Amino acid sequence: MKKQLKHNCYTKRGYITGPLFNKKQQLLKDKSLSHITWYSPKGALTNSSAHDAYWNDTKQLLHSNYFIADLNTNDIGVAYELGVVWTVNYLRNILNKNDFKEATKLLDKFQFPAKKIIGITNKNNKCNHKYLMGSVADQGKIVSSLEKAIASIKKPTK
Repeated sequence: MKKQLKHNCYTKRGYITGPLFNKKQQLLKDKSLSHITWYSPKGALTNSSAHDAYWNDTKQLLHSNYFIADLNTNDIGVAYELGVVWTVNYLRNILNKNDFKEATKLLDKFQFPAKKIIGITNKNNKCNHKYLMGSVADQGKIVSSLEKAIASIKKPTK
């Protein structure tokens, strides 16, 4: 039997990936982010099959409102997760621009919200993955630290 995600529509969800796994505690300690439930795929389903781990992480990713990723890594999982997040936002944008409000409502019904994408790269912006950087810049924001990512979440969205 598959485990269903329990989701309170008033609670925001965040997904943190890559080497930032270990920074999850910093997000949990920040009182101004207490309305966000943070998920990290590291060790989530350690005794499960690859299929179950994939679907668990993907469901968490699809239901998230915030996605924070370290762009200074060669982690293919981070790139894949970013692709999933980018696609959800891209589809939502197309549907909204073309007045397919019913289709957008369907995404809302399945609780696939638009995501605020935040990529973290070093202060010199030395990420060698231009494609990855471009996808984040297209729909999100690139910052130089987790602290700046947290600050951008605290700011109201336009």
